[in-house]
Amino acid sequence: MKRSGIFWGTVVILAGVILLAFNLNIIQFNVWKVLFPAFIILLGLWFLLGPTLFKSETTTQELSLLLQGAREAQITLAHGAGRLDITGPAAAGQLLTGTFVGGVRHFLETLPEGGVKVKIEAPSDVLMAFPWGISQHGLTWAVRLSEEIPLRLKVASGASETSLNLRDLRISDLRIETGASSTLVTLPANAGFTSVRVEAGAASVNIVVPQEVAARIIYKSGLSSLKVDPTRFNRIGDFYESPDYATAANRAELYLESGLGSFEIR
Repeated sequence: MKRSGIFWGTVVILAGVILLAFNLNIIQFNVWKVLFPAFIILLGLWFLLGPTLFKSETTTQELSLLLQGAREAQITLAHGAGRLDITGPAAAGQLLTGTFVGGVRHFLETLPEGGVKVKIEAPSDVLMAFPWGISQHGLTWAVRLSEEIPLRLKVASGASETSLNLRDLRISDLRIETGASSTLVTLPANAGFTSVRVEAGAASVNIVVPQEVAARIIYKSGLSSLKVDPTRFNRIGDFYESPDYATAANRAELYLESGLGSFEIR
């Protein structure tokens, strides 16, 4: 068991003991006025001292999934805090390969008509560990995906630094959900049509549209900002669009939504 898990397990047990003593009238004062402030203090101490006092051994796992005849795939990367990189295409015959610092688990489901569904996520025992229960740098994932088949990709990240180099991949559908993060995405250059949806919190999102790809950009904002390359994308009412969008062989439609953050499209 991770030492961070022992720490938080001990905190929960102590809280339970105090509540039991209160219910048995062993303790006479109102414990509810004490427990919540005590929890906030412990949480603050954990953020300040956790990286030093509860360093754990870093688990590094290698993962390789074969195509095995799959003709298309749905892939979800459920990443927490740390760094996530998609560095390009996997080797021939591979659906997904990667190195996962902090550990990983995966689920694979075969779909009808040659499809496959894959979910990659952090181990369940890091949920109470915060980033420092894994390592001082959080989860560090370096992933490669197949360029041989069409992919539907979903990336969910929290407080992370994310770099997605999708230029050589055949991604038909891309979904990104991110919190307080910095995200750089290079879209596919030769995928035909790619639907892109980004939902961001307090995040900085930079999207690179390859020169051979036309794009339509639809933007919904709260307090966020949008910067678009005016030499490539014309403002048309409530959206931006490449002049040759209707006739281009490779197109991307981007739907961007953010509460507090920034987008840059180039």
